[in-house]
Amino acid sequence: MSESLSGLKKQLPIYMIPSFLQFQNDFPRTLNGKNDRKKLIFNQEKAGQDTPEFDWHQLNTIELNLYEIISDILKHKNFNADDSFFNIGGTSLLSLKLIFRIEKEYKVLIPVRDFLVKYNTVRQIGNLIKQEKAKKFDFNFKHFEINKNFSYLYRLQSVGNEIPIFSFYCEKLFADIEGLSRSIYDFIWPGSDGRPFNCKSVGELAESYLVEIKKINPNGPYYLIGFSFGGLVAYEIAQRLIRSGNNVPILFLIDVINPQILAKMKLVSTFKRAIKKHGFVKAFTKHLFNAIKQQLKEQIKRITILIYFKLKKKLPPNLIQNNIIIEANKLMMNYIPQFYHGEVHLFKSQENIITDHYLGWKSLVKKINSFSLSSHHFEAVLENNNKIKILSELKNIIDRIEMNRRKKV
Repeated sequence: MSESLSGLKKQLPIYMIPSFLQFQNDFPRTLNGKNDRKKLIFNQEKAGQDTPEFDWHQLNTIELNLYEIISDILKHKNFNADDSFFNIGGTSLLSLKLIFRIEKEYKVLIPVRDFLVKYNTVRQIGNLIKQEKAKKFDFNFKHFEINKNFSYLYRLQSVGNEIPIFSFYCEKLFADIEGLSRSIYDFIWPGSDGRPFNCKSVGELAESYLVEIKKINPNGPYYLIGFSFGGLVAYEIAQRLIRSGNNVPILFLIDVINPQILAKMKLVSTFKRAIKKHGFVKAFTKHLFNAIKQQLKEQIKRITILIYFKLKKKLPPNLIQNNIIIEANKLMMNYIPQFYHGEVHLFKSQENIITDHYLGWKSLVKKINSFSLSSHHFEAVLENNNKIKILSELKNIIDRIEMNRRKKV
């Protein structure tokens, strides 16, 4: 059964993976020879109640409680103590809920970067909780205050001495890495730990990340890949590297919209649809009402977040996501990208609200190659076919670059 589920994980996005499989020698039939759906449903319910192959009685009280917490979040119990949270249906947002629940239950805060790479199974989390309880460490606000240099870099893979890849909010893309025999580093969002998003511009964030990048790869060349807002940060970092005389042979942007066209195109397309449906007067009134309503909602969220920070409290998971989106949108809409004197590989999701295949970048880039992804925005780095497409292109380009480099030597 585990082999069958592993095969499905390679072919399907995680949300389509069944929580369990039940094998049948044949289908139950009615007296008329048709499939008996009632018996199938009965068997499925029975199978869903079966105890997993793993013997949970081997676990201690903390691990059993963690199992119940994760089961409640994921809405199924088909996993064992050594299964990664992300391989059993967990997502980035659900991981924040789990981290919040663990902190509430055990007064142990797992930083997001550590959860992603070190502590994401029942056994790993249980061992961490036991260690922290033994130390009786006080996790106060001051200890977890955000580093002003935004040191949110962590290593996804450490292999060999080849040129490393720097990823910006693409950790899901590299979840199952094959064929990329080099170190891969990823940045996570400032504010992922529920603390203030202390950044005033895309440029400031890029400069902070660049400090960390230079510590690892001081002289280049640089391979950069960014998803969504992370793509804007990657674009700005590439600009700064080129201006300082460095070589950036790879810049991948995954579903990254030029912010200068985003607000205008959103407004126009929404208004056009409303006119077609309601007529001009009704459309104008409806659009104005919706805009005011949305502004009020956003303002309430901002005030709630501000209250948490004034009280020096960490944000709960739902507000962490809201805070990141609010701050990222603010930085994005104030960012004015400059002309890029290099090559960009752009991947656009088919269901992106912007119809332009180049997402507004063509006039700003010396050379741009555009590819289509079969998903909506948030599935761009999750859907398996997209992963294969992006990583295959990345590997081909790296192989070509390094073959040329060896020829010159």
